[in-house]
Amino acid sequence: MSTTQVFLGAFAVLAALPVLTLLAGNRKSLAGSITLVGVGVACLAMLGLAVTALTVGPIAFDLGTVPLFGLTSSLAFTIDGLSAIFVILISVLGTASALYSVGYIAHYPDEDARRYYVPFPLFIAGMLMVATTSDWFCFFFGWEFMTLVSYFLVTFENRDKENLSAGFIYFFMTQLTSMGLMLAIIVLGTWGGSTSFAAVAKTLGALQAENPVALYGLLSLFFIGFATKAGMFPLGIWLPKAHPAAPASVSALLSGVMIKLGIYGMLRIFLWALPLGEATHVWGMVITLFGVLSMLVGTLRALGEHDCKRLLAQHSIGQMGYVLLGLGLGLTFLGSNPLFAALGFLGCLYHLINHACFKSLLFFNTGSILYRAGTRDLDSLGGLSAVMPLTAGCALVGALSIAGTPPFNGFVSKWLLYQSAIFGDVSTPVYILAAVVAIFIGTVTLASFVKYMGTAYLGTLPKRFVGSGFGCPRSMEAVEVFLAVVCLVMGVFPGPVVATLLGVLDPAFAGAGVDLGPSVLSALPWSGLSVTSASGTTLTVFAPLVVIGGLAVSFALSALIHGAVKVPSRPAQIWNCGEEIDDELVRYRASSFYSPFKKLIAPVYRQHPFPTLSLPALLPRLLDLDKWLYFPIGALFRKSSKAISRAHTGVPQLYLSWQVAGGALAIVFALWLM
Repeated sequence: MSTTQVFLGAFAVLAALPVLTLLAGNRKSLAGSITLVGVGVACLAMLGLAVTALTVGPIAFDLGTVPLFGLTSSLAFTIDGLSAIFVILISVLGTASALYSVGYIAHYPDEDARRYYVPFPLFIAGMLMVATTSDWFCFFFGWEFMTLVSYFLVTFENRDKENLSAGFIYFFMTQLTSMGLMLAIIVLGTWGGSTSFAAVAKTLGALQAENPVALYGLLSLFFIGFATKAGMFPLGIWLPKAHPAAPASVSALLSGVMIKLGIYGMLRIFLWALPLGEATHVWGMVITLFGVLSMLVGTLRALGEHDCKRLLAQHSIGQMGYVLLGLGLGLTFLGSNPLFAALGFLGCLYHLINHACFKSLLFFNTGSILYRAGTRDLDSLGGLSAVMPLTAGCALVGALSIAGTPPFNGFVSKWLLYQSAIFGDVSTPVYILAAVVAIFIGTVTLASFVKYMGTAYLGTLPKRFVGSGFGCPRSMEAVEVFLAVVCLVMGVFPGPVVATLLGVLDPAFAGAGVDLGPSVLSALPWSGLSVTSASGTTLTVFAPLVVIGGLAVSFALSALIHGAVKVPSRPAQIWNCGEEIDDELVRYRASSFYSPFKKLIAPVYRQHPFPTLSLPALLPRLLDLDKWLYFPIGALFRKSSKAISRAHTGVPQLYLSWQVAGGALAIVFALWLM
C-alpha cells in the first residue's frame, strides 16, 4: 500500500467506527472492543507514517483543491518532523485511552455507551487532521470539528447541570476565539491568494516589510485562538471546569494531547511561518510573560484544590506555562543567541511530550480512584495504597515526574528551560527571574502532590472502604503501568528524544536563516545533553546516570545508617491524647494542607464568575424571532390552510370548476408576460 492509501485508510477506519458502534447498541463491552480495535489499527497506521517521516523525511499528500470565497484552498496534508511528534502523541495516547475506556466506561451503568463511543474516534480523527494538514483552511475545519465532538465527550454525564455548564463555557470560549482565527486565515488567504502554509508564510513576510500594524493584528488573532485552546491563563478559564466534567479517559486526551495542539499552532505560525525579525522577538517576550503568569497562577490555584481532577486541571494551566516559557524563550533568543534559543525550543517540545505522558497518567489514576472509591474528593479518601498498590505506585511516578524530580522525565525538560532562561541573556535580569519563578513553582508542584499522595493513598483506610473489593480492571492498570515506565525511561535516557527533537528543529532554524555556528548541541544516550561553546568548552547540561548514581549512593547510606541503629519498629494505633476518638474525626484532610500559605496567596484563588450580558429591555424582544416573525407566519399559514380546506366539499363538479378557473388564470398570466 502507498503512504496515501495508508493515510486515507486510517481516517476511513475512524469514520466507520461510529456506525459500527451504533449497530452494537448499548452494549458497553462490545462497543468498547470495537472502538479499541478500530482506533488501534488506525493509530498504528498513523504511527508508522510518523516514524517514517522522522527517519526518512516528510510525507506529503495532495487530494485536490477546494473553492473558498475566491481563494485557493487545497486538501493538502504533510507529515514533517513537527507533525510527526504530535501524530505519535495522538496515536499512542488515543490507543491507551481506548484501552482504558473498555473497563472504565462500565463505571457508568446508567449512561448510554453510544454517546461516548460515537464521538470518541471522531475526536481522534479531528486531532490527527489538525496535526497533519498543510493548509490553514483545512486546519481550521479540523480545529472546529475537534472542538465540536469533544464537547459531546465533555458533557457525557449530561444529567449533571454542572457538567452541562462546563461544556457550554468550554464550547463558548473556544468558539469565540476561533472566530478570530478564522478571520486571520481568510485575510491572509485573500492577500496571498492561497491558504496553504507556504503561501501564508510568504504573506507574513511581505506584511513584516510593508504593513507591520496588520501583521501584529493578525498574529494577535492567531495567538488568542491558540492560547485559549492551550489553556493559557487567563484565557483558559474553561479548563478547570471541562476537564473534571469529562470522563477520566477523555480528560487524559484533553490535557495530554488536545491542549498541546494550541502550542502546535503557535509553533507553525511564530517559528515555521513568521520570518525572523522584530516581531519574533516581541512575540517571544509576550509568550514568555504569559508562560510565567500561567505557571504561577495555575499551580498556586492547584494547591488549594481538594477535588483530585480539578487539582490536575489547574496543574494543566501551570504546566502549559512551562511549555509557553520554552517557546517564548526560543523566539526571544532566536536572533541574538541561537544556542540557548535551541535549548528553549528543546525544553518546550520535551516538556510538551513529558506533560502528555505524566498528566495522562495522573488523569487515568484519578479515574481508577473514582472507579473504586466512588469519589474524587481528597478529603474523603485515604489509605488506598494498601488496597490499590499498583495504582498508588503509578501515581507516585506521575507525581514525581510532574514535580520535576530526577530521574523522571519532568526534570529533564525543566532543566533545559532553566538553562535557557538563566544563560540566554545574562544582561537582562527578567529572564533569570523567570527561571527563579519556574524553580519556585516546581517546589509548589511537589507540595501539591505531597497533598495528593498523602490524602489519597497514605494514612488510614476509611471504614466504609474496609472489606470492599478494590483494584481495577487489568486494561486500566496496564495503561497506567505503560505510561509510568515511559516517564522513567524518558528521564533516564533523554538522549534519543533530544536528538530527534534537534532534527525536528533543524528545518525551522534553516528557514529562519539561523546557524548555531561553532557551538554544538550533542544528544548522548548516557550523558544526556552536552553543549560545546564557541571557545570549545563542553558543558554537560544534564547527566541522568550521574544523578541516579548519586541518588543510589544516598539511599544506600540511609539504609546503612538505619540498619546500624537497630531500633525495632511496630505498628500502633493513632494516639489521641488518651481519648477514644474515631479515626475519621482526626484525619488530616486535603483542605487542611498549607493553610497559612494559602491565606498568604488568597487573592490568587479569587474566582471570577463567567460574564453575563445585561441587555436593554427592547433588545431581547427584537432578538425573539419566534415571537414576532416565525409564530405569526405559522398562524397565517394555518388560517390560509383552513380557508382552502373549506373548498374540499367532495363535489366533483366544484373541483372541475376550480381547474377551469385555474387554467384560465394561467392563460391570462402567460398572455400578460408576452
